[in-house]
Amino acid sequence: MAGKNTRPSAIDDRQFADQKPVQVIGLDILRLIAALSVVIYHYADQISVAGSDAHKFSLGVTAYPELAGFAQFGWMGVPAFFVISGFVISFSASTATPGSFVAARILRLAPAVWICAPISAICILLSGQNGLMSVLGRLFNSMAFFPFGSQIDGVYWTLSIEVSFYFTVFVLLCIGRFSLFSRYIYVIVAVSTGYNVLMSLGFDQINVLGKWTKFLLIAHGCEFALGAIAYRIYSDGFKTHRTLFLTIALVGTYAQTTPFLPGLDLSAQTIIWTVFLLVFFATIAANGRLLLATTSVSRRLVREVGKATYPLYLIHQVVGAYFIYLLITAGLDRYAALLATLFAIFLLTAVITRLEPKLRDRIRPLLAGISGRRNVSSQPAGPSSDVVSGHA
Repeated sequence: MAGKNTRPSAIDDRQFADQKPVQVIGLDILRLIAALSVVIYHYADQISVAGSDAHKFSLGVTAYPELAGFAQFGWMGVPAFFVISGFVISFSASTATPGSFVAARILRLAPAVWICAPISAICILLSGQNGLMSVLGRLFNSMAFFPFGSQIDGVYWTLSIEVSFYFTVFVLLCIGRFSLFSRYIYVIVAVSTGYNVLMSLGFDQINVLGKWTKFLLIAHGCEFALGAIAYRIYSDGFKTHRTLFLTIALVGTYAQTTPFLPGLDLSAQTIIWTVFLLVFFATIAANGRLLLATTSVSRRLVREVGKATYPLYLIHQVVGAYFIYLLITAGLDRYAALLATLFAIFLLTAVITRLEPKLRDRIRPLLAGISGRRNVSSQPAGPSSDVVSGHA
């Protein structure tokens, strides 16, 4: 990365030799909260919105209007995921080769998709809402990470946003210029913040690229950049230019996540996003103390819970909505159906989390040639709170 600094790391890794990679505990917890917020958003709010996957695959059998008042803000777990992703990838890529970076990303993202997507496909077929050829096409797009077609579940679109971010990192690694990463991030901050501020002020006409505003990180780039700059400050300390671009990125994320209100009025989104950011920065700053205050067992437990948020995100919407339909048509009360579905989805997530490493072990030898290493890790050295994609 641009510039060097002899400032000691915020964490003395030697104190935690059993923790490889070093864990940022708070990020795992934030990921869990973000994932659960998206789950509740779909089950309690989107299930009553015609056209949404949650409504479509529950066949509109129920709604939870009394929960929608707070559940409607659950989508904000998505930009939270992007911020965390920017932080984590900035670390892991800094010591990677192009091959090892690609191999690690495949091992992290693909196994869960290859397990979850077929399960969602089966539920779609059983629901009768899509024909066989349509489902097979969607399944292929999702399992191949192809961004330009319909996905097996609406939540998968954020994977293309994550892959776009990875691609820029990969290009910099390929040309041997990862030192330019910080400059690239600053450009993204300026472009994305400018775009989001103008959009929040009502200048919708600037959105001439459609979906490409997402693929090119114009819409969500400020969130990735916020996480990336936070990592640079975490590892190398404050500098004037970092503080400046961090401030600009903050403005961009507020513009992207919250409505513009005249005066000093505060929206619920503004409060929620402010709380997330405060916890995000606080947990990074206090991570060394948190590691000292926790046992290795509790740290491993938090890590495993953090890892489970990715398959939870992928599996919950279509499968959960169809479960609610089955349970209600079987005669269950709508709240009993909701609780039973939550339990079933958590249990299914636990099973998938156990299956992931087995599939990963089968893929790993195939990627050895790409990475140039015999043992390819899906968790590069660095904070263990690896990326989780998610969108409402």
